[in-house]
Amino acid sequence: MLLRWAAAIGAAVLLVGVVEFLAVSRIVEQRVLAQTTAELSRSVRGVEELLRRPDAQSGTAQADLLDRLDDVRRLRGARHVTLHGPGGAVIASVGRVDHAPDAAAIREVRRSGRATARVDRDGRGADERIVHEHLVPVRAPGGPMVLAVDMPSDLVQTLLADLRRLHGAGLLVVAGVAVPLSFALGGWWLLRDQRRDQRSADTDALTGLLGRRPFAPALRAALAAPEPDQWALALIDLDDFKYINDRLGHRHGDRVLRELADSFQHLRETDLAFRIGGDEFAVLLPGVDEQQAASVLERARAAFTVAQLDVTMSIGVASAPTGGAVDPDELWERADAALYEAKRRGRRQTVLFASIAEGVAVTADKLAATQDLLTGDHGFGVVFQPIWDLAQGRVLGHEALLRLPVDAPLDGPSEALRLADRLGCAPLLDALGREAVLQRVADCAWYGLLFLNMHPASLRTLRVADLVADVEAAGLQASEVVVEVTEQADLDRAEDIRALKSLREAGFLLALDDLGAGNAGLRALGNIDFDVVKLDRAVVGRSGIDPAADATLAAARMFAARTGGWVIAEGIETAGDLRSFHATHDPNLVSPRLGGQGYFLGRPAAVPRSILTRLEASLPNPG
Repeated sequence: MLLRWAAAIGAAVLLVGVVEFLAVSRIVEQRVLAQTTAELSRSVRGVEELLRRPDAQSGTAQADLLDRLDDVRRLRGARHVTLHGPGGAVIASVGRVDHAPDAAAIREVRRSGRATARVDRDGRGADERIVHEHLVPVRAPGGPMVLAVDMPSDLVQTLLADLRRLHGAGLLVVAGVAVPLSFALGGWWLLRDQRRDQRSADTDALTGLLGRRPFAPALRAALAAPEPDQWALALIDLDDFKYINDRLGHRHGDRVLRELADSFQHLRETDLAFRIGGDEFAVLLPGVDEQQAASVLERARAAFTVAQLDVTMSIGVASAPTGGAVDPDELWERADAALYEAKRRGRRQTVLFASIAEGVAVTADKLAATQDLLTGDHGFGVVFQPIWDLAQGRVLGHEALLRLPVDAPLDGPSEALRLADRLGCAPLLDALGREAVLQRVADCAWYGLLFLNMHPASLRTLRVADLVADVEAAGLQASEVVVEVTEQADLDRAEDIRALKSLREAGFLLALDDLGAGNAGLRALGNIDFDVVKLDRAVVGRSGIDPAADATLAAARMFAARTGGWVIAEGIETAGDLRSFHATHDPNLVSPRLGGQGYFLGRPAAVPRSILTRLEASLPNPG
């Protein structure tokens, strides 16, 4: 009886142990698969941005795509990463491909738009090879694509091997104390491995900082905590880091990233630093407002400047009270908007969200409206505002102005372009705007010059020959088109200067727009031979009462008088504006060619004015 009882106990222990081991094995494997799939779904956003670029088919874009896929492979420890196009064909692949994904599974992911993961076993016994296959949908302009990622199962197999070893030892001992003890030891080993792997997953291997994974939970916990009463979030981005990598190599780039991480040691002990992307970092600072946080961050900037004299960083800072008053996503958007403004202003800038809050209101409906414009679901409208030769009183040309759909929740095309720029799609939206303009020009009788605005980001991807062909298809020649770039563009960049010179060589005229809106316009005049200088409306409005405005206007007219170009005043709203513009003429200079536009001279209209139209406004004598 005792032997039968002991045998029954032993059989029960064996059965329970086997069932529990199988159940735990399944749970561990499925959780690892689900977590890895979720992380890969976030990683494809960078791939999607590259596929939306206007030059996505160029050699440079293809190289960037391979680099991004290789980043995914290295950061996730994958065997290989393959991008399958809308038809299932392989678009790009990195790593050693020793396993072909199931074509039917790829079609299902492309159809459903949902990521999947499965375990693939090849061989038997000691030769068995286990691969975790992840299929993640990728949104692309030409149709849905699928990213196939093969991951090794080392982590899962290590955990299961530990569990199998401990259960095997426990099953050999059927005594009442040995069975729970084996399970306790098994739980301890499993917890130890889990904590070790958790620490590895939460830490960035290159810099030793916390990684992207723990950032969101830390931000949520910070804003939900009752103390301290407020937190600041800083987003930090290295200026021109891609150029550093391309020029000096990834090994030097890695050293720069480590030195930036080391500079965070000069922050307070309570501050938490994270590496959330390639050259993107975040810092959580408890108990400080934006101004105080900026002061703390200057310590890190100073230390980093000592280590890297030729590398700079841009910083965006936002703060919020705790207790749920501000959602973590909203605080992120604020800090991101501040960082965007810091990058727009140039290198080595720190911008506080409070200083730009009135002009920033990013909402889901605004982002959706911008996406509709990018996908062509809602197109631009086009109107033309006349620009007058003020000496002759005749139409010089028209500036093409974009108009949004009447129900769009955006504050004009400029906000749409700003949001598109933050999405990395400004060149695409700008190209769609030019396409709408040229189509409208082709549909109407055209007179004089066409003033065509171009977003600064478009200069870096512009194909001048394509623009010439588009202009000629609309019935114009390049010499009849004035390409406008704003003075707030970074016209010190060699690639931008080359693009503008290529436009001039192709026959286009060049205009510097919004002179006086910032402080970079006069420097731009020294880098590029502009044919037209357009004065910001604030300069015209302040002329005669603001010495700075008068100096800007005088400098523009002197430039035009010496080069034979045009000075065009924007925003002429009243007869007084027109008189003020003429009154600043210097009789000692050769009279420049003066032009003007504004509501006083003519409102934008759907149809351009005839070249024979005479200006009805009373013109003062410029001499």
